[in-house]
Amino acid sequence: MPQHQNQPLPENLPSGETAPDVVRLLSARIGELEDFFSLAPDLLCVVDKEGNFIRVNAAWYDILGYPSDSLIGHRFFEFLHPDDQQRTSKVMADIIGEQPVLNFVNCYRAADGTFRFIEWRAKPKGSLIYGAARDVTRQRQIEDQLYNEKEQFRTTLMSIGDGIIATDHLGRIEVINRVAEQMTGWTLQDAAGRPFDEIFCVISEYSRSAATNVVNEALRTGQAVELDQHTLLIARDGTEIPIENSAAPIRDKAGQITGVVIAFRDFTDNREKQRQVEYLSFHDYLTGLYNRRYYEDSLNRLDTPRNWPLAILVIDINGLKLTNDAYGHATGDQLIRTVADILRRSCRTDDIIARTGGDEFVIILPQTGAEQASHVRQRITRAAAHSRLESVIISMAVGYAIKTEAGQDIHDVQKEADNQMYKDKLKFSKAMRSQTIETVLRQINDKYDHEQVHTEKVSEYCSEVARALQLSEKEINELKTVGVLHDIGKIAIPPDVLNKQEQLSHEEWEMIKSHAATGYNILKNVDEFAAFAEAVLHHHERWDGKGYPAGLKGADIPLYSRIVAIVDAFEAMTSQRPYQKTKTRDEAAAELVSCSGTQFDPHLVQVFINQMTRADA
Repeated sequence: MPQHQNQPLPENLPSGETAPDVVRLLSARIGELEDFFSLAPDLLCVVDKEGNFIRVNAAWYDILGYPSDSLIGHRFFEFLHPDDQQRTSKVMADIIGEQPVLNFVNCYRAADGTFRFIEWRAKPKGSLIYGAARDVTRQRQIEDQLYNEKEQFRTTLMSIGDGIIATDHLGRIEVINRVAEQMTGWTLQDAAGRPFDEIFCVISEYSRSAATNVVNEALRTGQAVELDQHTLLIARDGTEIPIENSAAPIRDKAGQITGVVIAFRDFTDNREKQRQVEYLSFHDYLTGLYNRRYYEDSLNRLDTPRNWPLAILVIDINGLKLTNDAYGHATGDQLIRTVADILRRSCRTDDIIARTGGDEFVIILPQTGAEQASHVRQRITRAAAHSRLESVIISMAVGYAIKTEAGQDIHDVQKEADNQMYKDKLKFSKAMRSQTIETVLRQINDKYDHEQVHTEKVSEYCSEVARALQLSEKEINELKTVGVLHDIGKIAIPPDVLNKQEQLSHEEWEMIKSHAATGYNILKNVDEFAAFAEAVLHHHERWDGKGYPAGLKGADIPLYSRIVAIVDAFEAMTSQRPYQKTKTRDEAAAELVSCSGTQFDPHLVQVFINQMTRADA
């Protein structure tokens, strides 16, 4: 502000006022202005038209940090940021041209070398320019920070994998990211300002009715809202997209709701995975039938008067373990799948068929009496009799029970069906197992040309040794049977391994050795042949304990096994085999003697040789 200069007093003084009074009054007013000038927090200044500081208030020194009076006489251009020189020169020219300037911002260098943003208002008067400014550095920093945060948010919003929509407090569209544009078919340009439900049309997948408007709900409750996973988004072109979505209110600093943000994603892939999980949680992985969990849930759910009479059928595969042992688990699994197919073909589409155990199935038949249940059972057994799975016998034990009134406990009905199934198993399972053994033996003979002759001769030699040992007729017949059965485990060995003429690999030899244990597993589960399982298991043990599979030694080896070991070796040496030269009976006998006491029981070797000698005489 310019210094006060003496000016002529007004010609017409106020009534009653003397000249000295006016001077005092003016001095007081000037003093007030001086106080305002020095105390103002804003930057006040007077410059000439060359930009030289004529006068500045204390705020300049406080904000820029320069010593008092150090700015006077300097051009303010000296303190400007280089980038602002040209702009400021133009504005200065406008001011000199009698154009006032409002809200012009440039940067001034502070004493510490930093720059402060200063926002200006300036007006010319005569040869001077009067300016008022304020430090907006903090405001600019906040604006920059807000801009950066907004830009970061926008970048995140546009690059995020979920669809994002934001609305105002009236539910009108303000923001749509790229994913949301692609999924809805609406661009931000087209959607801005429109009601949310006009852009985001969702329905229930099952009822096809309009789903909850999550924006309205979030605005109404002030809480986050989430829809279930059975919601379809109807895009602008009519495409239906399974989605999962949620919405949350946006609040200002005072806690007032200013809008809603909605996040949603395409649930197609996840829904398929979810369906697979749900399917597996209620279905048996091998057969595709329902599992025990679903069966138990269904049993309780269907146990209502409208479903009475309610029939329960329990089915058990006869000889599944025998099939696994004889043919391998792959064949056993195929047997299970075959039985499952038989059950499907034998039942109605709305009947509940479940696999509840390894070899056990259950069928729930609503509104089915005893006569109808019996017909279903007959269909199952007939279908099994006419079904084929290579040489595997398909046989099932089936039992059923009926609930007809409220006084019956459904679980007692299930137990009765179990009991009936076990009775059926006792009738037919034994015959089926024996039939399976006969089938396996036939298969071995069909696969390997020499096998039938080999087992017949081994059985015959066993009989001769048994008679020489003066065993009972029962024991003789048992030993003959062991002779027939001793190689039954070879059913699990591939023909190319058994008939191989070259030297066997380690893995192939281990496969050959496994036939003893396989034979044991097959026979032990068949009542008629279980007594012979131990003899078959140990017929490759050695007298010196170096045999397999258990490494038994001496008399610990079962008698039948020791006898079979000798006659099996003798028959193998004297018959034609692809992998060895045939020996004469004398050569084979000499080989037995050389191995007597190591591989074979020396006493039994002598008994067998004596018997062969008498037979040859």
